[in-house]
This record gives sequence, structure tokens and C-alpha cells, in this order.
Amino acid sequence: MRGNPDRLNEKTNSIRAIPDNWLPRIVIDGEIRAGDDILFQNALNKAKEDSADWSTYRTVLLNSNGGDVATAMKIGRTIRQSQLITAVHERNVCASACILILSGGVWRYIRDDAILGLHRPYFKNQAQSGTRGFDKFQNAYDQVIEMHRIYFSEMRIDLRLLQ
Repeated sequence: MRGNPDRLNEKTNSIRAIPDNWLPRIVIDGEIRAGDDILFQNALNKAKEDSADWSTYRTVLLNSNGGDVATAMKIGRTIRQSQLITAVHERNVCASACILILSGGVWRYIRDDAILGLHRPYFKNQAQSGTRGFDKFQNAYDQVIEMHRIYFSEMRIDLRLLQ
């Protein structure tokens, strides 16, 4: 990649705008954390301001093993609302919650040697989810699945992906 990435947040280092006269873009690299949706919006605003070519080359590059699902959905919705393109370059990964961001693109590009990773939703604290009883666990799980179903419908992703 050309350009020198500016770190927007030294703590997360996951979202940055890369100035590039040939192909303006935003890179999401690393774990998706709560609050990254705000960093993404700031990077998007900066990219729009700094580049006359942004309207032509409005691309978000992804390299992430996932992270916070709610934040990924917020970023994905911002991407869709802004009519952005999402891409996963060669030898990069887009897994777990990153797939939600990738889904937001109006055009989605994945290189042949990129890695996509999908899994069923899970709870981080599995012990806690089991202590409330199976019925409560099943209800919580069903709510998560429904949240994904609604999101994928918005993004026009085939719902068979949830299966």
C-alpha cells in the first residue's frame, strides 16, 4: 500500500485513513472493538475531505479476525448508507464479525487467496449463559440469530448464510 497510515487511536490502532492519490481508501485492520464505529465515521469524513477522487474510489479494505458484533453492524450500516465498496486483499483475513462489515459493501471484492471465516454466533461468557437455564440461553441465542437475520436482510445477503 502506498501512503503513510495515520493512527487515529493509539489504543485500538484498528481503523485508519490512508491518503493515496491513486486509490483513496479506509483500512480496517485488527480486532473490531466497541467505539470503532466512531473511529470509522471519522476516517470516512477525513477521506471525503482529503481526496477529490473519493467519490470514484470509495473502498474499505478489510483484514480482521472479528470482534464486537454490534460495532461491526454499525460500521456495515454506515458503509451501506455511504454506498462504499468493501474488499479483502490477497493473504488477508475477514472472519467472524468482519463478515458483517464486508456485507455492508454495495460491491464486495474478495481476492482468491484471501481467507473468509464464518462460525455460528456464540456467547463470550458461556458459563454465565448456562447458569440461567437452557430456556433463557435459547431465548438469548434466538435473539442473536434474529439480529443477524435482520442485518443480512438489510444487506441483501442470502439468509442461507445463517444456516
